[in-house]
Amino acid sequence: MPQEKKLMDANPDVVMTQTTINSAVEFFEMIGHENGCTYFSEDGNTITLASAE
Repeated sequence: MPQEKKLMDANPDVVMTQTTINSAVEFFEMIGHENGCTYFSEDGNTITLASAE
């Protein structure tokens, strides 16, 4: 049984998507922007990968 099938069977409520590293970054950036999160500070000097929320 393919690994993807095992994962899908074990997690029926999870939606999976195939991606490459470049499009994955764009995908998570899009989700972050929709929720008011950005990677860079307004001045562009710092990077934040987690928030206090």
